[in-house]
Amino acid sequence: VHGDWICMIGRIVRRGLFSFGQIPSRTFVSIVPQRKAETGDIRDFYKNILNTSKLTKHGLMKVDPSEFRKMLKMTNNVEDLEVLLEAYINFLGHKMNLPPTMADLIFEKAIELEVPERMHPILKVHNYIGYFPHPRLIGLSMKHFTEKEMHREVMALLNLVLDKVLIKTDEEFYKHLLGYLKRFKINKFFGKILEIAMVQDFIPSMPTMSLMLEALFYAKRDRRLIQSPEEKQLRLMFTVRNSYFV
Repeated sequence: VHGDWICMIGRIVRRGLFSFGQIPSRTFVSIVPQRKAETGDIRDFYKNILNTSKLTKHGLMKVDPSEFRKMLKMTNNVEDLEVLLEAYINFLGHKMNLPPTMADLIFEKAIELEVPERMHPILKVHNYIGYFPHPRLIGLSMKHFTEKEMHREVMALLNLVLDKVLIKTDEEFYKHLLGYLKRFKINKFFGKILEIAMVQDFIPSMPTMSLMLEALFYAKRDRRLIQSPEEKQLRLMFTVRNSYFV
């Protein structure tokens, strides 16, 4: 019954062994410059934009993207972040020419303020607004949630990643998630986690391979997982795959 899991874990391990040392194709760059915070109240600044911006004949605000960058620099606490998120959604609705990576700036600010969960509503609609978060930010979010033992947020982010296949993950995501699930003996998601790792062509490091193997053998003891829809789906997907361990 569990041979299909072994096929899957073998494929992941084999990929890691033969691709060990490869560099991910997308490079993360520090996205918030180390500058002195802007002075002034972000709420007043945003209100002024709303009150003074000219409108097109279709009723859309004409706002220069640099105004939003100023708001980002003025964001110093969680309350400011809420205003920033409101402005981001509002400006997108008014078809402001904001680059997709602008949301990464907001995401990093949320992590800096230790509230990455505030980005979950954005992640839920990321494909509709053309935003594809940097994998490192997803990993840092999972690291924060697991270290703080924020179970609801851990599960929320995991379900987002499982549901939104275009949200890419990184080593930190798997390392902290698998460690957390092992610590609290939560193994019902293991099949889905392996599935998303395969879909995303994730190349694990040796320590993360070990965590996956440990999770595999731990999950084998849970008889309830054998009858789960996840297990049946994985059996269909990976029956024809050869195992590295065979």
